Amino acid sequence: MLRSSEVYYSEDTARHSHSFMSLKGLSRKDLATILCCAVVNLSTSYSVSVAFPIIPLYANKQQIDDVYAGAILGATSFAYLVASPVVGFALIRWKCKTLMVWGLLLIALGDLIFAMFPIPWILVMARVVTGVGNALAEIAAMTFVSRQYTEHIGKCMSAFEVFQGVGWIIGPSIAGYLYETSDSFGFPAPFVLGALLSLVILMYIAVIIPADKGMPPPRLTLPGEEGSTGMNEMMATAKKLLTNQHLVVTS
Repeated sequence: MLRSSEVYYSEDTARHSHSFMSLKGLSRKDLATILCCAVVNLSTSYSVSVAFPIIPLYANKQQIDDVYAGAILGATSFAYLVASPVVGFALIRWKCKTLMVWGLLLIALGDLIFAMFPIPWILVMARVVTGVGNALAEIAAMTFVSRQYTEHIGKCMSAFEVFQGVGWIIGPSIAGYLYETSDSFGFPAPFVLGALLSLVILMYIAVIIPADKGMPPPRLTLPGEEGSTGMNEMMATAKKLLTNQHLVVTS
């Protein structure tokens, strides 16, 4: 015999499963917006992966120290790690679209610097710029779709992962091919291509994605204030849950 709470859970689960499998409620503009945000991951993953097949070959050819070669490859991920918490706080004040645009600009700038100035310490700094741009663009894009399309967040994240995978596939492939087939332009070509890709995505975002409102800063309220969400209300909510006779917990 099913309890009423279990029946409710089954109906609720079925409703959400149907919503997940359906695109109902999404207009063409919504789909274009989600696609633009997802393509940001193509730019970020390409900009990271494009250096992996080139740097070891270039370092060996130019007799660059292995420490510099490792620093060049790891600088992007390190910059992403450091910048990510900062971007999280920045999203409280700044609009997602603004941070996406700035992130793609930094990715393009880092790729162009990398292509134009093949000096070890400059290459490291260029990859740091690219890593900061990756954090700005990628986190802002995911935050935007999570705010705007909450009921379709599963499909949005799937699209993000698809384009990220495409970037990781084509980045090393294109870089290795261009480096091996072109003697004079083989080193800068993949990075110039990455910069152009970021700028094209930036233009699409500027045109298609609507302006979003930045999240208002949190307001600290004290217990007893009108509209308070202080400790008293939290305790009252917990008490209602614990004393609810219709609440059934099953494993």
